[in-house]
Amino acid sequence: MPEAVRKNWGKIAAGYARADWPRALWQLANTLIPFFVLWFAVWQLSEISWWLVPPVSLLASGFLMRCFIVQHDCGHCSWSPDQKFNNWVGRFLGVLTFTPYAYWRRIHGIHHATNGDLDNRIAGDIPTITVDEYLGREGWGRLRYRIFRNPIVLFVIGPIYQFLFKYRFPVEGLPAPVGPCLRSAMWTNLGIVGFLALLDPIMGWQKALTIHVALLLPGLALGVWLFYIQHNFEESYWRRHEEWDYATAALKGSSYYRMPRLLNWLTGDIAVHHVHHLSARIPNYRLREMMADHPELENVSRVEFLESFRCAFLTLWDEETNQMVNFATAHEREREHSVGVGEGLNPPAAPSASEPA
Repeated sequence: MPEAVRKNWGKIAAGYARADWPRALWQLANTLIPFFVLWFAVWQLSEISWWLVPPVSLLASGFLMRCFIVQHDCGHCSWSPDQKFNNWVGRFLGVLTFTPYAYWRRIHGIHHATNGDLDNRIAGDIPTITVDEYLGREGWGRLRYRIFRNPIVLFVIGPIYQFLFKYRFPVEGLPAPVGPCLRSAMWTNLGIVGFLALLDPIMGWQKALTIHVALLLPGLALGVWLFYIQHNFEESYWRRHEEWDYATAALKGSSYYRMPRLLNWLTGDIAVHHVHHLSARIPNYRLREMMADHPELENVSRVEFLESFRCAFLTLWDEETNQMVNFATAHEREREHSVGVGEGLNPPAAPSASEPA
């Protein structure tokens, strides 16, 4: 690991930050064509019986997740050589994924710039606090964070709220400049209305919306899970700003998530996330190429598929051990401190100014 961190990864990654027209257009074709075919199949099957729908709808959800990955790369200016084309493709896919393209691009850019920086937990991350910050909270503050970090809230209720409601009118916590973010949300909303109006004479807008949301929600849950596991694993990386380093945060604070091959393909190899964070200008179709050329990256921040599910219960960053820990560990620390205070030791530190609400 130290040898991997010492390399000049910025210079190495720059060699892979090359968009390619044939690969980009082929990816768009093998994403959109299957998605719309499967969408049509779900509609036809629903006319016979909704019980026939789930197997096909789950596969369609995977292709909708793949749409989001292409949109994601468009936002990083990495997907095709022409940024104007990237922007139009990103806006179109944003209608399908219910995600305002310019708004999400701005928020996600903040995430890349501050990933792992404890003093700059601004936006774009799953809010994470430290053990000391948690212990410094009163009962309601702790309960609110525990509710938020419950897997059902994170991976079911949260995506529904975020993509179906918040992204329609994202007025809270808008990053400057505000205008483009709001316009992006409104144009996306108009695009969704147009999509439903186009289908209304064929099947009725209500049924079209029901089908699309039914395809959207499993894909959203998968997307949020991927984003979570890419940064919330035991040996992750969080540091105070004076100790924080971008390349180290990319390598140690972003995982290489070992998933089944089909999931890797559907998600554009975004599980090779440590390479993505080294340079967001590397297209998703070159991420594995860089790792293949530099095999030491295969053993950096590696999270195995089955092992990953226990990460759902890692909720707090422990600055003493530099690890993600669960609530039980924090409460054990509190008991130790309560004994220690009685013996003249220091209590937990006060909450940080950058601590998420």
